[in-house]
Amino acid sequence: MPTDKLELIIDAHRRNLRFSQYDKETVLLPLEQARNLVGAFHKLRADIAADRKLTPEGKADAHAKARSTTLAALKAWHEPRLRGLDADLLQQRAALMTQTERPDQARVNLMAAELVKFTAQERAVLYNSAADADRRVMEAASAATGPLPTKSTNGLEWKKLLEDDLVHEAVLDRAAETNPAAAAKVQELGEIRQLEISIASIAAAEIQEALG
Repeated sequence: MPTDKLELIIDAHRRNLRFSQYDKETVLLPLEQARNLVGAFHKLRADIAADRKLTPEGKADAHAKARSTTLAALKAWHEPRLRGLDADLLQQRAALMTQTERPDQARVNLMAAELVKFTAQERAVLYNSAADADRRVMEAASAATGPLPTKSTNGLEWKKLLEDDLVHEAVLDRAAETNPAAAAKVQELGEIRQLEISIASIAAAEIQEALG
C-alpha cells in the first residue's frame, strides 16, 4: 500500500520515543490524520484511474484536483497544530527564563549598551565564554532591548542581541539542573514539534510525487 511509508515511520516512533512528560500515544494519535489523508488520496487516485468514463485529459485534471485538495487539507491540519506547538513552546521557555533571579537593572542596561558595539558572531562568542552570572545579564539585556536594526551579509535585518536558539539551549542546560522536569518538558515539546513537521513534510512529498 502507498501509505506503508508513513505507517512504518509512525510505528517506529511508537516503538522508539521515550517521553517522561508527555503520553506517547496522545502525541502520536493526531499524526494518524496525515496518514489518513494520504491513504484517501491514493484511493481516490486509483478510483480515477479505473474510471472508464474519463478521458486521459479528464483523468489528469481529476488527479491534479485530488492532489491540490489533499495538500490543502494537509495544510489546514498541520498549520494550526504547528502554531499551537510554537505557542506552547514559547510559553514553557518563557517560564524557564522567569524562574531565574533577574540581574541588577543597571548592569543589564550597561551590558545592552556594550553589546550593541559587537557583531552577532562576536556576541555569540562572548556569550559562550561567559560565566553563568554574566550570561544571565546578557540574556536580560537581549530580552529588554528586543529586535534591533542590524547590518548583516543578508542586508538590513531586525535581530536580537542574542539569537533565541543560543539562549534557549543555555537556559535549558541550566534548568536541567535546577528544574529537570520543566527542562524535560521543553525538550520533549521541541521533539514533538519536529516530529509534526517531519510527518507533514513526508505526507506532502508522497502526494506530490504520486503524480510526478
